[in-house]
Amino acid sequence: MFFAKALPYFIIGNVVIYMTLGILTNVFHVPFMGQLGPLFTLIALFVFCLMTIGFLLSISAHNTIDASKKTFQVTGPSFIVAGYVWPFMAMPGIFSYIGHLLPLTYFLHGLTEVMIKGNGWEQIWGDLRALLIISFCVCTAGMLRLTLQGKKHLKQKEGALES
Repeated sequence: MFFAKALPYFIIGNVVIYMTLGILTNVFHVPFMGQLGPLFTLIALFVFCLMTIGFLLSISAHNTIDASKKTFQVTGPSFIVAGYVWPFMAMPGIFSYIGHLLPLTYFLHGLTEVMIKGNGWEQIWGDLRALLIISFCVCTAGMLRLTLQGKKHLKQKEGALES
């Protein structure tokens, strides 16, 4: 059910990134040196990874406002500790470690490798692997959380029926 509901968001997320890259290359004349295959794969994995994080945050939230707060708590620091604004070697150890747990770190590195440097699959394989691992771990945590919530909900219903 998650994947059926998530498909439109996956498509929209990809289109938004493609449009942004189109503006970068056509309006601001940022050079695109790489191949489209690695770029499209990187974008698809990044969007999927973000969707799994959104899934986990939404099922752990009490309401829509709480979900929005949690999303901002994740995205705000991501821009700072992703290694793009400040290099990892200039960050204290804990922030560097946190930055390496975030998907934006691997997306930005892969994007730079493909788009600006013109590198291919070999240079972004580590980034793709990291995005897959993060997606798997977060999706597993979300499914576990959803299962536990479902069991708790069933017990509450059974208790209410017995009363």
